[in-house]
Amino acid sequence: MTQGSVKDTTGYVNYVYNISARGTTQVASQLLGMSGIASTILGQLAFKTSSYLSETEGALLSMGVVATTGLAKATQQAMEFDQALSTISAISGKSGSSIDELGEQAMDMSSKFGVAVNEMTKGLESLARAGVSANNMSAILEQAMGLSKLEGLSLDTAINDLISTTNLLDTKGLDLESPEYAEAVAYQNQKITATSEAAPINAQDIIHTLEHIGGYASSTNLDQDDLYAVIAQLGSKGTKSEMAGTSLRAFISAGQKDTAQRALKRIGLNVKDLWKDDETIMSITDMKDVLDEAMEAKGYTKQEKLEFYSDFAGYKQANQIMKIDTTSAREFKEKIDRSWDMSKKIQTVIGTAETNVQGMVQAGLNFLTKVGKPLLPIVSTVAWVTKNVIGLIDKIPGSHLLVTSGMILVGIKAISTIFNKIVPQLTQSGVKISSMSEL
Repeated sequence: MTQGSVKDTTGYVNYVYNISARGTTQVASQLLGMSGIASTILGQLAFKTSSYLSETEGALLSMGVVATTGLAKATQQAMEFDQALSTISAISGKSGSSIDELGEQAMDMSSKFGVAVNEMTKGLESLARAGVSANNMSAILEQAMGLSKLEGLSLDTAINDLISTTNLLDTKGLDLESPEYAEAVAYQNQKITATSEAAPINAQDIIHTLEHIGGYASSTNLDQDDLYAVIAQLGSKGTKSEMAGTSLRAFISAGQKDTAQRALKRIGLNVKDLWKDDETIMSITDMKDVLDEAMEAKGYTKQEKLEFYSDFAGYKQANQIMKIDTTSAREFKEKIDRSWDMSKKIQTVIGTAETNVQGMVQAGLNFLTKVGKPLLPIVSTVAWVTKNVIGLIDKIPGSHLLVTSGMILVGIKAISTIFNKIVPQLTQSGVKISSMSEL
């Protein structure tokens, strides 16, 4: 029926209704992820049948098609989510309410950050593999999401970086199951993001620097606030990542070498002068001040200072150590301390219109997953029964040949029906099918 053929009010109402029925079915099926040709066929079905049914019956038919497709989609998403939680349960050794609660928290964060829930469950899986307790997972996952959003990292990379950095700089021997471990992760995350904001370096530069100095820093109780400030100051001078890490490690560990001890003796110092006590080494800026003041007291020129640092820490690192400006480093420390709290940064990032729209979409998809969850016991039971029936059939001699023959006959019948009945009908209705691949 075309608009030009509408002769009266009743005809026009039917015309509008038919278009509505077809359009509703097609749009809904496309939103549910069906292919273009499949949604077109459903639309044509709604258009054809509505002319034979009452308005209410036609509407119910369209709604029924959409509801059935929606339940199929919901069940699929629920199965994927359930599988992810089962994997986390197996790895972490937790089950029951604690895993259900993690699932709820994953969905909440999915909606909050506008990220697919399967990304959240992958993150939880990474935390479980790292040995993080279920009680700490959601708190650390939120920290990792913040780092991911702020620094443009993948969630998996953010998780691994935070866990490795926290473990590397840990001075208390924290257990991954203790509440203090999540607090330690939050501290390192705050320092990493604040340092990245304060200087022209990114989170990966900072983390790669810490990979080279972190172990020695934790074993000597080095002032970590000061360490981050020096990393920022060196970064502002172009020294970052591995170069910064190896230079700083050589600097604070130099006292172990004979050449360093002889160099210290030349300026009237010894290794003990670089330690606060037997357990704690001086901060990097304090150590640099002590060495520079001792050399200035002896009237060292810049060249003589460079020779000292070459003997003290190694000629490859001397130039980088000379770049450490303690006054500038302390200014960077103040900038880092003034940085917004991580929770405030996260709220700012997720408060944008784009993130809110993404969150709205994810909230809808997460709701769909919950809709499908009650169907899982039914699906599981049917699948179990079907699997066992197939297993029994598989053991019957000749069953494979019989099934193959039956499938061939059904296939031939289906193809015959498509070309003899369906295709001509669709062609008459204006649906163009260019190739078999569209079917």
